[in-house]
Amino acid sequence: MRKDINEILREVYDEKTKRFIQDLYLSFQKLNHKGGLFITNFLSPQEQHYFQEIGYLFSNLYVRLEGGIPFCDRKRGFIADKKEILDYLDLERYFIGVEIILKERFSYHYLMENLIQRGIEEGKLGDIWSIENKIQIICGREIEKELENILKEFNIEFYFIPLNTLTPKRNIKILRTTESSLRLDSISSFAFNISRSRMQELIKNGSVIVNNKIIKTPHHEVKEEDIIFIKNLGYFKIKSLKETKKGKYQIEIEKH
Repeated sequence: MRKDINEILREVYDEKTKRFIQDLYLSFQKLNHKGGLFITNFLSPQEQHYFQEIGYLFSNLYVRLEGGIPFCDRKRGFIADKKEILDYLDLERYFIGVEIILKERFSYHYLMENLIQRGIEEGKLGDIWSIENKIQIICGREIEKELENILKEFNIEFYFIPLNTLTPKRNIKILRTTESSLRLDSISSFAFNISRSRMQELIKNGSVIVNNKIIKTPHHEVKEEDIIFIKNLGYFKIKSLKETKKGKYQIEIEKH
């Protein structure tokens, strides 16, 4: 049975999160009346969870989460009244990559603090990572000019680059297991080294998202290429899946 907005709010004790949920719900309501496309700022994994929860309350609207590159942590929510709008999204229209060459007096934290102080909204910045003497950022295309002006003031070398040339560093672990079934609860409990009963609770509480869709049935069967996100724990991908002669499944997991 689907929750209503009041049930979602009752589960939240943090006032800031409650305001976020209420504002997001209003955005869904407006689009429900007017139609078209609405795009959120970049959302944290927790905020993405509530975005999905609210999306389930509007059966005539379509939702999609995108962060510019695969396996990103921060994503923007796209809401539309027509499925084809989301099916044919041009990500380069909404995201842009930035590569910044850091000088000695600049550090990652110093740069980010100054961007925020100079008016760059944190919600317009997606994933950020360091590579040797440079950092790469995914940001909303709408702040391209503003960001360019600020970076020129810093007198540092920077480039706007296509999304497919970004090279994020990821803390990835490859895990392997043999399971008697493809149940979501079993494989997820292995991936995060927690009890199966605890994982079943998380699934039933709506804390598990498979391929951007909340799944509340522990016996849901995973398949190759599935991406499973567990609220407050992280996510993993089913990299490969092979059935053995004895009817068991050899599974390779890419954990982030």
